[in-house]
Amino acid sequence: MSKINKTAKILQRSMVYTLIVLLKSLKWILILGIVGCFFVAGAGIGYVAALVKDEPIRDRETILARMQENTETSFVYFSDGSLVGQLRTEADRRMVEMHEIPQHVIDALLAVEDDNFFHHIGIDFSGLMRAVKQRVFNEPIQTGGSTITQQVARNVFLGTARQDSRKAREIFLAMRIERYMSKEEILLAYLNKVPFGNGSSGYNVYGIKAAAEGIFGIENLHDLHLAQAAYLVGLPQSPSAYSAFTGTGEFNERGFERAMERQRHVLKRTLKVGRLTEKEYEEAIKLDVPAT
Repeated sequence: MSKINKTAKILQRSMVYTLIVLLKSLKWILILGIVGCFFVAGAGIGYVAALVKDEPIRDRETILARMQENTETSFVYFSDGSLVGQLRTEADRRMVEMHEIPQHVIDALLAVEDDNFFHHIGIDFSGLMRAVKQRVFNEPIQTGGSTITQQVARNVFLGTARQDSRKAREIFLAMRIERYMSKEEILLAYLNKVPFGNGSSGYNVYGIKAAAEGIFGIENLHDLHLAQAAYLVGLPQSPSAYSAFTGTGEFNERGFERAMERQRHVLKRTLKVGRLTEKEYEEAIKLDVPAT
C-alpha cells in the first residue's frame, strides 16, 4: 500500500507541477497577446494619423457652408417668359427639396447604397468589414463599403482620386458631418450633389432632378416610375460607365446596357431588403425604360 501511495503522490505532484507550468505559460501568452494587440493598434493609429495629418479639421460653419453651396444651371428667357435655352457650361445642376423626392427613390437609394443609413454614425462597420473581406479575397462583387455620408464627404470635399489617405480622411470627415447635419440634410445633399453621368444634351448632370430631366425628360420627380428611379439611383456608382449619352448628346448603347444591368441589381437589392414587394418588383423589371 505504501508503494501505491508513493506513486499516487508522485503523480499528484507531477500533475500540480504541469498545471502550474501550463498556467504560467498561458499567463505569458496572454501578456504577449495583449502587448501585441497594443502594438498593432498603436501601429494602426500611427498609420491612420499619418494619412490624415494634412487634413484640416473643419468646423460646423465650414461644413454647413459647403453643403449649402448650390450653384444651379442658368437659363435665358424671352420677354414673354418662354425659354430661349440653357447657358453653356460643362454641368447641369438642378436643386431639389426633400418634399419633392418620392419615397420609392429614397427606398431604392438606401437599399443599394446604405441600408443602415439612419442607424450608423457616418461609417457602417459591418459594410466596411464586408468590403475589406471582398477585397482581400478578390471576390467578383465588391461593394466598396462607403456609406452615403462618406460619399457626400468625398464629392463635396475630397474629390474622387483613389488613395488610402482619401479613404481615411473620408471616414473621419463623414463622422464629423454626422455631428453637424441631420440624416435628412445629408440625404438631400447626396441627391443634389452627386454626378449622374451625361444627359441627352451632353451636359454632365449633377443631382437627381437634373438627371431625371436630362435622361428621361421628367421635371417632376413624383412622375418617375419605380423602374426609372432604380435606373437613376444606380448611376452614381460609376457615372461614366453607366452613361446612356456621350459628351455630345449621342446615344451610348453600351453605356445604356450597363445602366440597365445596374438597374436590375438595384431592383433585386430593394426587394431583398424588404423595401419593395414581389408584385412591384415584377412590374418594374418588365417595364421598358428608354432614355429620351
